[in-house]
Amino acid sequence: MKKLYFTILFFLSTVFLFADFSQEQKAFVSSSIQDKVSILKKQIAMAEKDLPLLDMALDFCLTNAAILSDSTHLHDLLFVSLYALPQDSLEAYDAALKKLFFLYNKEEIRVEILNLLTKIAINEAFFTENLYSFLFEEIEKDYSRRSNKSIFASLQYLSSIQDLAFFNKIYPLLSKNIDFELKKNIEEVLALSIENYKNDLLERISTTTAQEKKLILSILDRNPHLNLFFKAEVTENLLRATIISIGDNTGAERESLLKEFYEVQMESVRIIKEAKWTRAASLVAGYFPIAVEQYNAFFISKDELLEVMDSLTLLATSETGKALSDYLAVLNKKTEKTGLFDEEIMLHLISALAQLGEKTAFDNLLYVILHEGYPDSIISASKEALAKLNW
Repeated sequence: MKKLYFTILFFLSTVFLFADFSQEQKAFVSSSIQDKVSILKKQIAMAEKDLPLLDMALDFCLTNAAILSDSTHLHDLLFVSLYALPQDSLEAYDAALKKLFFLYNKEEIRVEILNLLTKIAINEAFFTENLYSFLFEEIEKDYSRRSNKSIFASLQYLSSIQDLAFFNKIYPLLSKNIDFELKKNIEEVLALSIENYKNDLLERISTTTAQEKKLILSILDRNPHLNLFFKAEVTENLLRATIISIGDNTGAERESLLKEFYEVQMESVRIIKEAKWTRAASLVAGYFPIAVEQYNAFFISKDELLEVMDSLTLLATSETGKALSDYLAVLNKKTEKTGLFDEEIMLHLISALAQLGEKTAFDNLLYVILHEGYPDSIISASKEALAKLNW
């Protein structure tokens, strides 16, 4: 009697055990891959989240990848599974997704997996290092064989996890011989996360070439929402590095450096001015004589020289005022020697000194008034400026 009781109990427990599986799950186990896809799609269409069925589908894709990785039907099953993953619990699938990424080499699959992993944004060292390797290998491929979509998705993921090595690993790629689209993608991703890597960025500035400094400016320009003070700090360092590079060089070497750096220097001054970054006032004042050289050598335009003057006026320190006053002295000597002057530059310069009330300009402004070679417009402006000097 006791034996019969246990037999019935075992039978009932078995029935209940199998009853825990839905009809769809049972059908899924015994069906072809194509039918598996249909069963899963049906569940999705009915807006039913049968998570055990979804887990079974992903497990099937993992288990059979080595044998059937080229099967279009298996690809379909994986695609449907990926799209069906519940967005509110993606973290539970992080490990499976990372395994699937390297098991399937189809571009669309890898991109979708990376998009999901970007939402999860969990940094796991082994996967991260392997993804860097995948990324670098992909970039080295010929353009016709390269998957820019996979590259961009990889960059997005690596940026999302805020990997400490991200900037130092990715920034050098911009110096490689890559196409415009890829370069643009790399710059955009770096721009979105650049504030997280300020120290790495600033360390590189002192050792980069002029072209690499331009790349840094290009990265900053890619993100219109970038903190303006952050941009000002970066460009302050760019301007300092270029001034140091020019240094005391003379002759052809100096002329080459003046030409090489003028674009970086002008853009740096513009950003410093926009941010009203007074911390860099002495630096801009130190750049001004270089800007004058660049203007005289036709590397920058008159309008650009006037821009630098405006920056000095806006930053408004004793150093910026002295830089402008010293330039007026230079122009006065030139006028005395050659009789030549640029009225627009003179008026702009005198107006700047008037705005600053720069008292060190007294002698230079007085010289303008007393010199017979200047027209009434310049003499009149100098008189007004003298009246505004701060004593």
